[in-house]
Amino acid sequence: LPKVTLPWGTWQANTLDSQGQFYTFENIRFGASPSRFQASRYPDKISDPSTLQDNTYGPTCYQVDTHPKCKAPKPTISAAEDCLFLDIYVPKAVFERGQKGVANAPVVVWFYGGAFQFGAKSNFGPGLPFYTGEGLIDATKNFGKDVIFVAGNYRLGAFGWLAGPTIEEIATPNAGLTDQRLVLQWVQDYVSLFGGDKGNVAAWGESAGGSSILHHLIQDDGKRDPLFKRALMQSPAFQWQWDRSPGGTLDQIYQNFSKSAGCSTNFNDLSCLLKADVSDLAKANQELFDSARLVGLFPVGPALDNTLIKHLPAIALAKGLFWKNLDSLIVSHTTNEAKSFTPDITTPKQFDDFLAEFIREDDLANVRAAIQAQYPVSGGPWGSDQKQRVAAVIRDAIFVCNTRQLFDAYSGSVSTYMMEYGFPTQGSAVHASDLVPTFWNRAFDLSSFFVKFLCQDKDLAWIASSMMKQLAPFYQRFLAGFSINGNPNLF
Repeated sequence: LPKVTLPWGTWQANTLDSQGQFYTFENIRFGASPSRFQASRYPDKISDPSTLQDNTYGPTCYQVDTHPKCKAPKPTISAAEDCLFLDIYVPKAVFERGQKGVANAPVVVWFYGGAFQFGAKSNFGPGLPFYTGEGLIDATKNFGKDVIFVAGNYRLGAFGWLAGPTIEEIATPNAGLTDQRLVLQWVQDYVSLFGGDKGNVAAWGESAGGSSILHHLIQDDGKRDPLFKRALMQSPAFQWQWDRSPGGTLDQIYQNFSKSAGCSTNFNDLSCLLKADVSDLAKANQELFDSARLVGLFPVGPALDNTLIKHLPAIALAKGLFWKNLDSLIVSHTTNEAKSFTPDITTPKQFDDFLAEFIREDDLANVRAAIQAQYPVSGGPWGSDQKQRVAAVIRDAIFVCNTRQLFDAYSGSVSTYMMEYGFPTQGSAVHASDLVPTFWNRAFDLSSFFVKFLCQDKDLAWIASSMMKQLAPFYQRFLAGFSINGNPNLF
């Protein structure tokens, strides 16, 4: 199997697929073992970069247990703070051209979702298609094209997304965003070794991954090149994090995490957290997630920091403070986004309590009142069902508004496509269900996946599996055409 040499070592391809069409390079290190709560950076150069590295070592970043309703199998990959690794899928012919100095294949860079709390570059463990490039490479082969697929880890939870004025002084807010940026920079610097065209990069992401791409587009008020030309944002989801006031919401999140980790003496000093055992930090991270999960909210995620992120995305997009030099983008959402996130609310008082947690600041009482008026106790599409009422708020605030704002901002000057992923059956197109056709491949046992991982009954799983075999190839061709040509209708 072939090898590629970087300044910090040499990696050998792990596999050549059974048909001899593409190589998989797994667990390529793109970042040094990150310093806690600081920006990521490239690994140090080594004196003999021809030294072969262990391509089986590639832990996930620390993440949380989401308490799935069914006993779905968990990933078998271990977690570590030293987690900045990527996978790359490259057609054999493209790689061979790259070794001869010909680098002209389009590149897709994938950012996974998971509420900024969980997920990995190769989610769900061996034998499942999330998140491999196999389906995309097959789809492009079907119309005589090639593409390279890259997926990298980024830090999660409090390890990657603490923010607020204290963190701004003593650490790096939005550290996970710097990990993603480093993946994109790695593509610019090294994808040519694999035959990839650094000037023809598309960023794909779903949920937290999609909203990460959105935040790359508004970095430094849109003055910073995001290092990609096209973007696919599926269900871009995040919770607004803007309260940078001393002792405000972002500071409280940091302090709560510190207390849970046993570091409550001096919040202006990181030394306790830096010395803490990682198991204590992981436990505190889980507690942070559990406290927010009860009301269906994100405890952390991209936040205002006055450096990378200076305005909330809604404001940045409305004011034109975003990167405009894109060729094309797709923004999409599923029909029933909020189903998996909606708390069991049955009374108007519980709705009001949720709203008070969702928008905490005392001086935003008028905003809460406006939401209550926009989503009245009865008379809307939800009738008097309070759970459906709060589901409508979550759907719009966390998902749909982001897609509409993106479309409105870009559609006047950039080829922009809006997509809703749904089925006639009510409630079928839940959040993340569009990942199945995105990463589908013919060898994958979809029926088993629907039963084991999506908690569906066997009859529904068989129907969904049969239907997906017809739908997925067309869906992937649209995405492949978009990534290669900037137009999903050209393939």
